[in-house]
Formats: sequence, C-alpha cells, structure tokens
Amino acid sequence: MSISMRIARTLVAVSGLALAGCTSLLGDFTYDPNGNASGGHGSRGEQGDIVVMPPDGLITTEQGAKASFTITLKVKPTSNVSIALSSSNEKEGLVNPIAVSFTPENYAAPQTVQITGVDDDVPDKTQTYTIHTSAASSEDPHYNGLDPIDPEVKNVDDETAGFLLMPPSGLVTNESGGEATFTLVLTHMPTANVVIPLSSDNTNEGTVNQAALTFTPDRRKAAAYTSAASRPVSITDRPSMPSPRTGAMSAG
Repeated sequence: MSISMRIARTLVAVSGLALAGCTSLLGDFTYDPNGNASGGHGSRGEQGDIVVMPPDGLITTEQGAKASFTITLKVKPTSNVSIALSSSNEKEGLVNPIAVSFTPENYAAPQTVQITGVDDDVPDKTQTYTIHTSAASSEDPHYNGLDPIDPEVKNVDDETAGFLLMPPSGLVTNESGGEATFTLVLTHMPTANVVIPLSSDNTNEGTVNQAALTFTPDRRKAAAYTSAASRPVSITDRPSMPSPRTGAMSAG
C-alpha cells in the first residue's frame, strides 16, 4: 500500500535565530524512471540500448555528499564500447570515473558512476547540473555514436537555511508490518537545537518510530546524508494509507 508523504504547508519560522530562514523544502526531488531515446540532450522518453539509471532525482550537497548512477548496455556489442563522462558544472559537482568501457563479456554488468558535491561560499540555493555522457565510441556500428541520456543532479547549498526530505513521496509499507524509511536533514548550521515533531495522520494504518527529531549545532557539522547528520525515520504499517506529518519547528 502506498504512503503519501505530506509536509506541513508552512513550517513555522523561529524569530531571532539564525535558522529563521528554515521554512521550506529545497527543490523538487522527484524520480522519473524514464530515460531518453533520442540522446543526451533531448526530452526524457524511453531509453535506448545504453541505459542510465536513475536518469534524474540525484542529490549531492556542498558538504560533499555523493550520489551515484549506473550505466548498462542492453544488447551484447561486437566490440568494446567506451563512454566519456564529465560534469556540466564542476563548481557544483565532480564525476568519477571520467569514462566507462564495456566489453562483449561484461556489457550487461552495471558500471557505477559517482558524483561528489562541491562547496562554495555563495548562498546560491539548490543548483541543478548534469553529467554529460558522450556519444559512445565503438567499432560496433550499432553502438558507435549512440548518445545516452545525461542524468540530472541537484547540489544542495549549505549557506541557505532549509530542510531536505528524502524521499519526498513514494514510501510503501504493507500490513504484514513492513517498514519504510525517510530522512530529514537541515541544510544549514543552526545556532541552537532544532526540534521537529512527527506523527502519522492515521495510526490505525501506520506509526512512526520517533515522536520528534532533534538537530543540534554539533550534529549538523557532519556531512549531510551520513548517520551523524541526517535523521532516518521508520514507518511501520499497522494492518489504508497513513501520512507521516512534520509539526511546526521549534528551536532553543
């Protein structure tokens, strides 16, 4: 059964604190399972024989949090296939490796590409960039010149106060007690503890494992998306569709 995550329409700001700007989620972090059959720069439709997963929904942060995607070939090539990789904006994110190669033997094994967020001193909010996947180079005419999709990435600013919720929707539990987990993290160092109440809108269907999340200035010094900085929350189904709610923020 699907669970729709809903965030309070307005998160109440706390006056007099440096965290007063923490009133909204940053960006629209959605995942589109479809790719692009027409190459790296066209509209996002069905992907061709070079598959990039996921094609979007990737998140890095200025604190160095990493994201990754995979590249796979659908059809066995008759010769090696090479694809060069680069970041559209190296001031926001860096890619490693800078190329992947497939052989007729390993073509179906996904090759992982890692992206690392880059820090700056500018309060530029969440920035979108892409990883350029070049047209494939191969002696196999089927693959030579085939241009895979360019995955889209968002780099979360750490000079702008806000919240980041991952994932923002799509959580699923089941009536056998299956759990789903989401993570909430602050994007800017608070000057005092920040407390966010949590509750389910239907406890007959699902419950959350914590009544509140507390962030401290020390906790926020660690890189986002590590266990030291982000706060995972588990939702357990209780044999229709509960919506965990975040309450008004308080700090002190």
